[in-house]
Amino acid sequence: MIIPETAVTLKDGTKVILRSPQRRDAAQLNEYLRLTSGETHYMVRYPEECDRTLEAAQKRLWAVTDHERSFMLAAFLDGELVGNCGINAMSDHFKMRHRASLGISIKKKAWGLGLGKLLMEKALEQHQFQVYYQPVVSAKTGRVISAEALIRWKKPDRGIISPDKFIPALEKYGYVTALDRYVLDEVADYLRNRVDEEKQIIPISVNLSRVDFYDKDEVDDFYKCLEKQILPKGSIRYEITETSYTTLEEKLESFIRDIRERGHQIYLDDFGSGYSSFGMIQNYDFDVLKIDMSFIRQIEKNGKVRKIIRTIISMCHDMGIEAVAEGVETKEELEFLRDNDCDYIQGYYFSRPLCYEDFEKYLEKNMCDE
Repeated sequence: MIIPETAVTLKDGTKVILRSPQRRDAAQLNEYLRLTSGETHYMVRYPEECDRTLEAAQKRLWAVTDHERSFMLAAFLDGELVGNCGINAMSDHFKMRHRASLGISIKKKAWGLGLGKLLMEKALEQHQFQVYYQPVVSAKTGRVISAEALIRWKKPDRGIISPDKFIPALEKYGYVTALDRYVLDEVADYLRNRVDEEKQIIPISVNLSRVDFYDKDEVDDFYKCLEKQILPKGSIRYEITETSYTTLEEKLESFIRDIRERGHQIYLDDFGSGYSSFGMIQNYDFDVLKIDMSFIRQIEKNGKVRKIIRTIISMCHDMGIEAVAEGVETKEELEFLRDNDCDYIQGYYFSRPLCYEDFEKYLEKNMCDE
């Protein structure tokens, strides 16, 4: 896949050129890899292992740009290669078509300019990352009342890579914020289109990574995204996991307060999956609590788990919090949760995550009345 040349201005005013590297860039790319491999421990090779010949480098560039499931994007500053981002198919074998590798590297002289985030955003613009929607239904009626937005890496030949394969790497290197903003923009566009078409909308929740709270500038950018959304208040809701609490306790408190003051609901996701669940509901105000699927899967075989779930649901209602059960897959699980007054159900029993077109069809048949 070839990405055409474009000029971009970084946050300090520096202008860079972004484009797919060509065969004439092979020598510079070889030197770039040797240099960056010595500047950080996060590269996959040591400098001495970057021994690809010029001819081999040219063949590699040709293979990437000619492959429908791979691409490489390079950043040039005054003609010098200073950044590189690539998504590469791991194999053309049928069983491996859903797998790919993602890599981003920046020369040390260009660190701190926002170049890595920019390359990630440009990679997202290739629309290989797609938002899927999983319905959340009323436990009593089975009608759709909301949905969760989930990111999927979809390759051109329909291979789909689940988020557990790439989200941890993006979080580790600080690029997941760009992905979260992408999901937020896609969801806002989707809801806005339904409003413009005079269709009923349902609230959609998006997941926020703990990395989103590290930097004040990132939080400010997030608030700006909210201000741009011309949507009814509460149309987009935000899910936060326990890991956010354990790493960013103080920053999380002000964020939750600000979001709720703006009229948006906050979900506590994966409740019970870690050690801080009760600490979070003790210290912060949540609108919805999502019971982790690890509990739901044991409903039919573990009496203690059934008692725990009953207690969690009762506690939620005593605190004015609605309860969602995640990962519901069987009729027996649904009946237990319904009998114990769980508010909402999410899981494959009703629907797997759906692409935009399939989600629209599902809504037509299963949306609750206004």
